Amino acid sequence: NVIFIQLICTHGRYDKRYPKEFDIFNKAPKNLKFNHKKAIKTINWYDNSMLYNDFIVREIIELARNENVDSVVYFSDHGDEVYDTIDFAGHNEYLGTQPMFEIPFIIWLSKDFKNQNLKTSELKKYIKREFSLEDFIHSYTDLLNISFDKFDETKSVINPNFVKKNRRVKEGEYYDDIVKKN
Repeated sequence: NVIFIQLICTHGRYDKRYPKEFDIFNKAPKNLKFNHKKAIKTINWYDNSMLYNDFIVREIIELARNENVDSVVYFSDHGDEVYDTIDFAGHNEYLGTQPMFEIPFIIWLSKDFKNQNLKTSELKKYIKREFSLEDFIHSYTDLLNISFDKFDETKSVINPNFVKKNRRVKEGEYYDDIVKKN
């Protein structure tokens, strides 16, 4: 069984994405690149929404642990620019910045699953690998030892035969080119 959950904690209207008890950030962050009221307010709302998002992910992992689930994988569908590199909050593929394309990617595995799968002992050495989620299916099926006709070990971020490729953001645009511009 696989369950997919899409969290909206960090989608637009950040101030509407968390309960009052997660309203922790409310001062001007240090080293602001864009120091104006809207940026300060939005950054704090975003940080609060991230805190709540992380809380939910943690709760999902705890539920999985208590129900003897083998794995939880978390990744975001996109990142957001929140006054990090430009005077803007949100995401826009035509205005793409590094924070819009970098996303969290977490794999949690139960102790039993780790003990039964030799491959999992190797995962930590791959933690800094750069890859694109368009190849996620290869990584996840590799982790679960599931094979399929079009499986390509060079596209699995957890495989020793992984080959880093130029990460496409959209037709004709690549992540590393965007990072160089910023």
